[in-house]
Amino acid sequence: MPVITIVRSDNPEFAKRMDPDYWDPKYMEVINRIDNSKWKVITLGDLNPFMTYGAIVTGAKLKRIDTGVLMIDSPNFKFTGFDFTKGPSRIKPNCKWDKKSSRLKKGDVLIVRAGVASIGRVEIYDLDEVANVGCYVDIFRQSEINPYYLTVYLKGTFGQTQIERLKSGVGTVNINFSEIKSIKIPLLPNDTQSYIEHKYKEVTLIHNKAMKIKEELIRSGLASREAEANREYAEEIDKAVSLLKELINYTEMVIKGEK
Repeated sequence: MPVITIVRSDNPEFAKRMDPDYWDPKYMEVINRIDNSKWKVITLGDLNPFMTYGAIVTGAKLKRIDTGVLMIDSPNFKFTGFDFTKGPSRIKPNCKWDKKSSRLKKGDVLIVRAGVASIGRVEIYDLDEVANVGCYVDIFRQSEINPYYLTVYLKGTFGQTQIERLKSGVGTVNINFSEIKSIKIPLLPNDTQSYIEHKYKEVTLIHNKAMKIKEELIRSGLASREAEANREYAEEIDKAVSLLKELINYTEMVIKGEK
């Protein structure tokens, strides 16, 4: 049965987004649940973030090498962390793709802003090495809220639904800076945010263990998909996925006032 959504023409958002999908009731239901949270709700723009993305280089092909600056691109994002096992993932320092302004800092939240299969993937950068990002990866840097909480929030229903809503419409599948800044997030207590950080770091430990197993299997001659079918790897990555889903569920229950 067709669904008809009625939007008041005096709604300030209506002039900016007249595509019907944007006003789908499934999105509005989630937005309303955020707005009705007992916690103060802000937008990501209220955090006064520094935002940028990786270098856009035309007329040249990126050459990845085994040593140098770590390059993080959309294929490196998995649900529970980064995956650098699919080949060389580094670039020559100070090359065209190693833009100074997009060099990463620990605590940066990375958001994939384009691509049908990968848009909306999110991860926190918590490594102690020089790194940069590809042109489809946005860097979101701020110091107002815990970046681990922000990462978990954006991976969950409240974050992903807003990203899905923002990328609706016609044209290239993409989200821009102003759209990312419009995402709403409740301000949970600092101790709750710290607990989320602690639990997310547990997920990261398990994820990294799984990646180490996968890397060793690939070095032994297995293809990436064959390595992922390995029982030992699968058990560890499943643990990480399960723990992250539990953490997301906990976070969303707190937001809804059920914890």
